[in-house]
Amino acid sequence: MPGPRAPRPNRPVPDSASASAAASADVTLAYAVEQTVSLWTDMTSRGQISPQTNRSFGQLLGRYQHYAQSRGALALDDTTADLAEDFVFAHGRTRHGRIGASATATLHQRRAVLRSFYRTLRELGLTDTDPTRDILLPERTRTPIRPLDEDEAVALRHAAEYVARPSRHAAAAALALSGGHTGEIGHIRIPRP
Repeated sequence: MPGPRAPRPNRPVPDSASASAAASADVTLAYAVEQTVSLWTDMTSRGQISPQTNRSFGQLLGRYQHYAQSRGALALDDTTADLAEDFVFAHGRTRHGRIGASATATLHQRRAVLRSFYRTLRELGLTDTDPTRDILLPERTRTPIRPLDEDEAVALRHAAEYVARPSRHAAAAALALSGGHTGEIGHIRIPRP
């Protein structure tokens, strides 16, 4: 099953690839990121991408810009396939604050953001290259999905409801037990009266 598609603008691709290549020699990485984020924000306002995707793609693109600039890549032409690959495979912090290898899902997300970035730049006519084209990643791990059995559901409900101090755990457990997906639960908002 194919994964989600990266955002694509409704703007035409320039007619001349050579004009695009010549233009990229003068483009700074900061300008390219600014133009891309601006276009993605415009696409969000038109409902072409979600605000959550825009926010996460923008944050990761900002990290890529910082990463590249700290390694001397100030112009768009300075960003190489090796630099992009180094960024995708860069170590990060675990949820316990330790530095370690990034999870496979993180690697895939970083590459997806960079692919979308360079596709957007090609469509804007700012470059004709894609340094992410040949980045190979490990397969995503697939664990069998199964519903909770009755004993597990009771244990989950008990752990969420019977706590000394109420928290969001009971609401998250109720949403999960009613069929909410883990990726959706954190984004559910209930309007207050």
